[in-house]
Amino acid sequence: MRNNFAFKIILIALISFYFSANCFAQDYPANDSVVNKFVIKLQNQGIDSILTYQSYFPGAFIIRKPGMDTTCIHTDRANVYFLWKYKGVSYITLQNECADYSPININADKLWQFYVRNETKIDSEKIKPFEIIELLNGKREVFPVLVDHSSREDVMIIIGKKYIKQHFDGHDFEKATSGKQLNINYQYNMTAKSTKLEEILRDIVREVSNKKLLKKIVQ
Repeated sequence: MRNNFAFKIILIALISFYFSANCFAQDYPANDSVVNKFVIKLQNQGIDSILTYQSYFPGAFIIRKPGMDTTCIHTDRANVYFLWKYKGVSYITLQNECADYSPININADKLWQFYVRNETKIDSEKIKPFEIIELLNGKREVFPVLVDHSSREDVMIIIGKKYIKQHFDGHDFEKATSGKQLNINYQYNMTAKSTKLEEILRDIVREVSNKKLLKKIVQ
């Protein structure tokens, strides 16, 4: 019975990896050109404290409504939020492959102060995968539990010449499987300093987005 369970877990992991590598990479094109172009623009202005944020769902669908702007609807992941600080003032804007948005001033003191206080941990921490412990042939073994449809967030921190990329999969922050098997990395992921930084940044982005504070630049 245990052997069968272990086989199923491994099979799920392999299937998830296959679809992740062969499907989602095609559904969500890389935004390197968008990020690199705007980061270089900011750096050329003498700005060296920059954060980027992306939020997306693999396989997500969108209901097209009357009046909806569909100029860049091919992927949610095309949207990249940039937050930066220059001469003590923080700014945020949105960029994608289809449009530019005017930057606005925001209060991001909490974000910068948290990063400075926890810089060492944030720079080195990596979120751990969802894993469970099972008995296999009398031994405690660790097995990954993967899904391919959870929410994702990507954060990049650029401070001077430092580039740090962090990936957050919502599945890794679940406490247990539907069968009540505990995620052994749940507590670590929930209390990681990088997780808290992502939460602060996400709250800023959501407030700006919900209030529709960013305006598209008309070419």
